[in-house]
Amino acid sequence: MSQFAFVACQVGAERTIFQQLTPPHGHWKKAFSRPGFITLKLDDSDLDSPNPSLEALPALPVSPFVRTTGWALGHVSGNSTDELADAACQKLDSPQWDAIHFWHRDPTVPGWNGYEPGPADVDQEAISAIRKSWQKMFPLNAMPPLNVVATGGEKILDIIAVEPNQWWIGYHTAHERPSCWPGGVLPIHRPANMISRAYLKMTEAIAWSRFDWQPGDHVVEIGSSPGGSCQRLLEIGLNVTGIDPAEMHESLMVHPNFTHWRGKAAQLKRKMFRKFRWLTADANVASSYTLDAVEAVVTYPGVNVEGMLLTLKMSEWSQASDLSLHIARIKSWGFPLVSVRQLAYNRREVCVAASRLKSSTKQRSAKKRAAQKRRSKRLGQMNPNPRQPAAAPETRPTSKS
Repeated sequence: MSQFAFVACQVGAERTIFQQLTPPHGHWKKAFSRPGFITLKLDDSDLDSPNPSLEALPALPVSPFVRTTGWALGHVSGNSTDELADAACQKLDSPQWDAIHFWHRDPTVPGWNGYEPGPADVDQEAISAIRKSWQKMFPLNAMPPLNVVATGGEKILDIIAVEPNQWWIGYHTAHERPSCWPGGVLPIHRPANMISRAYLKMTEAIAWSRFDWQPGDHVVEIGSSPGGSCQRLLEIGLNVTGIDPAEMHESLMVHPNFTHWRGKAAQLKRKMFRKFRWLTADANVASSYTLDAVEAVVTYPGVNVEGMLLTLKMSEWSQASDLSLHIARIKSWGFPLVSVRQLAYNRREVCVAASRLKSSTKQRSAKKRAAQKRRSKRLGQMNPNPRQPAAAPETRPTSKS
């Protein structure tokens, strides 16, 4: 008997996923498919036993373009929401789940005509119908929490609205952070004064990457206008410098922790980047240009960027095949830890999270402390009278343009 896995993805990414996971590159076979939602199957010949246990199943599909995935239990049909909910609960052999995630496949590309993915606008009629059907099917068992962010190790029941009259049922175990989010989409509160969609992308990227952002850290963004990403970075307490030839939103220009270097990164002196711990880039240019600009910065002597969030654009889906080359290039800069994901709020682009090894970071910090100690010692020698403060070294004013 075949085993089926479901995959949620961005509308348009289906063919890329098939190319990565089906023969000759993978062992999965195509099954049911709709824009934004596909199923893949493994035949008996691909399994160690015809009826494997959950622990014995092979790994679920893995790709930067897989938003979330799990094992499929099948689909149900109905002429009403109540019928669908009843059929979904009847499909279950057990009420033993840690949480239930009910979500829709994407009807279109994020950002198109105001559409954004996520459970925020989930049909409350469907939620109510699931609750009633659960109580009828399992009257002695409390219903698990519905559409909450799960924790690692929890077993999640997935109910996916694929068509108005068709739901798919599946399950997965939460492990990495996106698998804890309903449908693989981080629930985001969108402020009324949100500057741009980049705010959503940066919020998701921060949650996914799990970087050790600390209040007061210095971060620079290449391609920052109009400022949605910078808005989010400021919210978490960072000192933000935005680089872009275009103007930034007026609300940022009056923020005490924001600086605008108006121009292109290539026009700036590399030593100006020495104070930054983090670097982000979301320029509306080809991936090669973004990588050229970033490489010139992070490989310059004295620049000690520890982590990066880079948005790499794809003018065509076929450019997904270039990702392995991009990853190798980034690693060659001294960033061995590289992850790639098409965020739920991305469009035809991916987010790259790259960081240095912690040991390397500690070594750089030790060198920095040693340099500061040597500098303090020199200043002390220049000023043998401790009661008389030493004159401050001359500095040049820096320009924000």
